Amino acid sequence: LPAFGSLGEMARFRRPAAALADKLRYFLRMRRFSWPFGAVCSYNVRTARTLGAAEKEFALELGQTRQRVSDQFFYLYRRSLHPELFCIHRREAVRRERYQAEIWIMGLSHAVMFQRPGACMTELCCAETDLLPANGLASSFRFRGEKDHNEPATGGIRYMMSSQVERMSQNLFEVTHRDLVTQAQDRGTVVTFAEWADDGLPPFTLVEYEARAKELHVYVFHAFPDELTIVKTQSIFELAPVRVVEPPARFGR
Repeated sequence: LPAFGSLGEMARFRRPAAALADKLRYFLRMRRFSWPFGAVCSYNVRTARTLGAAEKEFALELGQTRQRVSDQFFYLYRRSLHPELFCIHRREAVRRERYQAEIWIMGLSHAVMFQRPGACMTELCCAETDLLPANGLASSFRFRGEKDHNEPATGGIRYMMSSQVERMSQNLFEVTHRDLVTQAQDRGTVVTFAEWADDGLPPFTLVEYEARAKELHVYVFHAFPDELTIVKTQSIFELAPVRVVEPPARFGR
């Protein structure tokens, strides 16, 4: 079975959009924090307030209890998210001269936060909940079949994403599961959840990324053995020119 994580093979589960393939920090626990290059990112204090009992219960659940494919939603935010909303099993930090990013694995969910000076964009894939902030939400939908999403450049960040929910036969799923876990030993990060396995294959989340000078490519696989299904996402965060609006000239000049 080919390695699904390679750039070429990832195109198999996307809709025919070849251009998408080509053009395709520890974060805040305070109200504000500064990156080394001077950008300041803040979250909405009202929505990211000190977590109440319901939020804490949700945070404990998200990443610590079994999730189902039908529960999975895609969210795109033009802001960062509070880490205490999630039970984060693994973090991956990415630093480049012109941007920084962080990838979180929360059970069979994940988040990718991408920042450049003055702007932030966050991809979140997790169970649907009313406890997530509405402020800064650009788009959301339930994962079903194949989907593509293109977000126009905002604050100098352009975003593109393709996803597929693929249900397999028992034999194909077992082979794919084994090959993906083996592949992660050479590249990528995988977190398995043996406690959610019913005498069978464990669910897992696998993340691979490619950090270029002006682009971050992120490939994520969420395996649901009980449903013989893998949810795949491929995302590109790309630096775009920031449009500067010149003030109108004064009369007499």
